[in-house]
Amino acid sequence: MQLFSLTLGLALLGSSGGGGQDFQVLQPWPSAQASAGETLTLNCTVTKRGLPGPVKWLKGSGSDRQLIYAEIGSFHRVTRAVPNSVSDYSIHISDIRPEDAGTYYCVKFKKEPPDEEYQRGAGTVVSVGGLSTSAASAVGGAACVLVLLLLIAIYFYLRKRRGLSRHSPRSIYTGSSWHSPVPAARRQLRQPPAPTRSPAPTSDPSSCPHQPNDGKDKNILYAELLHIKRHRILDGT
Repeated sequence: MQLFSLTLGLALLGSSGGGGQDFQVLQPWPSAQASAGETLTLNCTVTKRGLPGPVKWLKGSGSDRQLIYAEIGSFHRVTRAVPNSVSDYSIHISDIRPEDAGTYYCVKFKKEPPDEEYQRGAGTVVSVGGLSTSAASAVGGAACVLVLLLLIAIYFYLRKRRGLSRHSPRSIYTGSSWHSPVPAARRQLRQPPAPTRSPAPTSDPSSCPHQPNDGKDKNILYAELLHIKRHRILDGT
C-alpha cells in the first residue's frame, strides 16, 4: 500500500512539473503546393500548455531565416487564418509567387529572453507552380479581346481603303506609260478655259496721226511740174 501511494505521488508530481514537455507545435502537412497567383494556407496548431511567449512564422533556418508573420507588425500578403486564437496559428499567403517557394516553420518563442526559440514545428515545404487556372483563364480572355480588337481595326482600315480606291481613277498601261482614264466631262472641267483674244485694232485714217513722207511727196510734185511743162510746150506757150 505504501509502495502504491509512493508511485502515485511520483506520477502526479511528474505530470504537474512537466507541463513544458506537453507543449507541442504541430504542422500537419509536410509539404504544400500552389500555383502562382493563388492563396496558400499553412496550418499550425499549438497545445495550450506551455511557456508564455509569441508564436511566429519563419522561412528557412539558421542565419538565412526570414520572418514571415508575427503578432506585432504588418506583413504584406500574410494574414492569420483564425485571428486572436490561442491555439491555431495558421496563416494565409495571398498572391503566391515563385520566390515564395521554400520551407516554412511555425516557431514558439520564449518571452524572456526575447528571440530565443522554445520549440518549432517540423516545417512545411512549399513549391510554386505556373499560373493557376483562374489566372490563366484571365490572361487568355484578355488575349482574345486584344485579338478581336485588332481584327476589327484591320477590317475598318481595309474597308476605308477600298472605299477610297473606288472613287480614285485607276491607271491603265498603254505600252509606254500609265494613264488614268478620266471621263470626257471631267476632263473638260479640269482643262483650263482657252484665253480669249481681243480683236485687232482697225486703222482709222481720221484717228491716226499723219506721218510725213517727204521723199514720196517731192516725187509726185516733180512729176506734176513736168506734166504741166509738156502741155505748155505743146500748146506753144
